[in-house]
Amino acid sequence: MPTDRPFVAQDLERVLKSLGHKILAKVRTHLSALEAIEVAAPDLIVADVQLADGSSGVDAVNDILSRIGDRPVVFVTAFSNELLTGQR
Repeated sequence: MPTDRPFVAQDLERVLKSLGHKILAKVRTHLSALEAIEVAAPDLIVADVQLADGSSGVDAVNDILSRIGDRPVVFVTAFSNELLTGQR
């Protein structure tokens, strides 16, 4: 679950666990997301649009999906305008 906001990550983790999901990894960067899928491939990806290292969560998810195949993805962001317009 890539995110650079620890409190948001904690809240999302609580919600996902309450829905019966198991959290395999919480990561903050594109590279750490790729490293995490080497340990365990998720059934669902929850990703921030902008990661802590300034990289794109969308790019990270695309790289993940190219390695593990299609999975459902939920994007979270404080930058909704960029997400809706496709801006980086």
